[in-house]
Parts: sequence; C-alpha cells; structure tokens
Amino acid sequence: MKLKYTLGFFLISLLLLPTSCKKLREITRFDITTVSYATIPSGGIVNLPFQIFTPDIETNSAQEFETNKTEARLVRAAFLKSLTLNIHQPNQANFDFLRSVEIFISAANLEEKRIAAQTDIPQTGLKTLSVGTDDAIDLKDYIKGDKYKLRVQAVTRQLPGSDVTIRINSRFEVEANIF
Repeated sequence: MKLKYTLGFFLISLLLLPTSCKKLREITRFDITTVSYATIPSGGIVNLPFQIFTPDIETNSAQEFETNKTEARLVRAAFLKSLTLNIHQPNQANFDFLRSVEIFISAANLEEKRIAAQTDIPQTGLKTLSVGTDDAIDLKDYIKGDKYKLRVQAVTRQLPGSDVTIRINSRFEVEANIF
C-alpha cells in the first residue's frame, strides 16, 4: 500500500515539475532600465568616426535586486535587450545627419565591449532610432556594479546645424537566483 502512495506521489511530482521550473524562471527574470544623455557637436568632420562619452550611468542595481528578491552575487546573466536613441534637443532635429552609430559599455576594472550598432541609418526624418543590440553578450558584471559608462562612436553624413542632444534608453534583462 505504501508503495502505491509513494509511486503516485512520485508521478504527480513529475507532472508538476515542468510548471514549477517555468514559474521559477519567471520569478527570477526582471529588467533594469537606464537613461543617459550624449551631445553630438555641430562642428566636426563628415564621414569620419568621432567619439562621445556619457557621464557615469547609475544602475540602481542594488535596489532592483532587492525589489526582485535577489542580490548581486546571485545574478547569473544580464543581456542588453534594447537600446533606443531619441532626439532630446533641439526639437526640430532628426537623425538624418547620422550615417552609423556604435555603442560601447565600460566600467571600473572591466574591459570595454561593443553592445549595439546601427549602420546605414535612413534619411527619413527619424526622431527615434532603435539600435541593433548584441544580446548574446553577458553584461552581468556591468549591471552588478553601481555605475557604468557608454561610449558612442558615430559617423555623420552631414554636420548638424546645432549641437544635438540624444537620450539613450537601455533595457537589460537580468536572470538571477532568488534568495
């Protein structure tokens, strides 16, 4: 009789296991979003790459980890899922002047990595540009820290009439164990 109950419990456990694992994965995935700004100067050289550096970008990761019932040491992976550039100033500007853009991430004691790029930007009056991300690069060490920096490397097809400030919106998907 005990064998029947044990076998029945074992079979029910096996049936519920896939849904339990799926629930656990849902619980341990969350997003961290950051916003930063960079200014593309009106003076410069056309068709040659130039660099723009953002100030330190606060990750607020400790707070995000706490909210999601985890901590930095339990983070398994973090991937950049989206990076969007928006014209912030001047209002009449658009991305027609931009030929291509590459985005690199760096942090203290970590090597710089290219995380996003867009070539052949169309001249269609875009004010928002979704930049293609390399979502196979694990960025957990950058996200676990308090801050990181972005370097924007751009090539213009023409010089903008005035300085153009862009807003950089980044969304990282974090996978972590819960405590």
